[in-house]
Amino acid sequence: MKTFTRVVSFTFLLALAAWLVPSQVQAQSILNPNDSVITYNPASPPTQPAFGTIGKWVRTKRVSWNTNNYKCYVYNGYPFRLRFPKTYNPTANDGKKYPCLIFFHGDGEGGPVTDNEYSLFHGGQVWDAAVTAGTFDGFVFVLQTPNGFWGQPVYNYISQIMDYMVVNNKLDPFRITTNGLSAGGAGVWDYSIAFPQYVAGAVPMSAACLCYNNTAPPAMKFTPTWLIQGGKDGSPDPSTTAQLVAAMNAAGANLNYQIFPNDGHDTWDDTWRQPGWWPFLNNDYASNPWPLFGRSQFCPGDPVNITVGVAPGYQAYQWRKDGVALPNTGNSINVTQFGTYDCRVERGGVWSDWSHQPLAVGLMPPTVSPNISIAPLVSNVIPALDT
Repeated sequence: MKTFTRVVSFTFLLALAAWLVPSQVQAQSILNPNDSVITYNPASPPTQPAFGTIGKWVRTKRVSWNTNNYKCYVYNGYPFRLRFPKTYNPTANDGKKYPCLIFFHGDGEGGPVTDNEYSLFHGGQVWDAAVTAGTFDGFVFVLQTPNGFWGQPVYNYISQIMDYMVVNNKLDPFRITTNGLSAGGAGVWDYSIAFPQYVAGAVPMSAACLCYNNTAPPAMKFTPTWLIQGGKDGSPDPSTTAQLVAAMNAAGANLNYQIFPNDGHDTWDDTWRQPGWWPFLNNDYASNPWPLFGRSQFCPGDPVNITVGVAPGYQAYQWRKDGVALPNTGNSINVTQFGTYDCRVERGGVWSDWSHQPLAVGLMPPTVSPNISIAPLVSNVIPALDT
């Protein structure tokens, strides 16, 4: 079928050409918001593109709502759905860059290569509505695995698709966040540990393992991480998650641990209802620095000696204090003076902005004692003890 023969080679030569003439190459991207969503016909199956190329693909209808806003593609045998940002214009040379939410589905939502709609069963409508409303003007990327579990080489493939979108589809490489449920939550941990330079923020839900106690802190301690646990969940049990939380906290990690006490394993619906959910995705930026243990304010006379950093794995780092360049070139710096610190990072030959949220290190504001007031009809006279 002609519909499925148009593919674009995923090569560094194409990537180089894209940076030289971005408006022309972006218009030729295989990923296009105007693509039709075609339902799989077993009597006339599509042909997958060659290895290393992205191709247009099909869907099998699995959910009751209309998923046509999620366009269908395939890469190296893995189908994925892509929701484009509301204001995205593929042909406009407008300088815009967009964030992306990568969602990792659970083990119950896997399927064969032609059956890639059930991956949207949890959350798909929520994200579609947010993009339509402009609450999240970004991409939503949902790849589907055949058996519901994640691992290599799929993490490599996701990163390669992200690289392609940076070159051809105005994806901001420094505003990619990850979210996943159950086995997909484990995918969030694994991907963030293996590719910390691709993750500006992570939200694993109902997923914790003691196996992460040693691997997650060094890779993720500077990355904003929002860990969700059901109080009545048995897998993972809250006691297991508490041990992982302790390991992250011992490293001074940028971790928010939230328990829904009445939830079992299904914590995702409550997570997506949180008022801070979309602000978390919108505010995450890879070059925003984090002071280990969250300390940036000091009492008068206290010595200043903290470690401030961003995720490891980038090609290069540049730091500033009060707008003046520092000699440090690693992912973390030792801060011993008051001031405002920011940085920028390089990946794929592209530099990020300077920190969208610089870190101000300074004096702790004095504690203001509240005014003492007397409740109405209450005497301000202390009665004698012998009355």
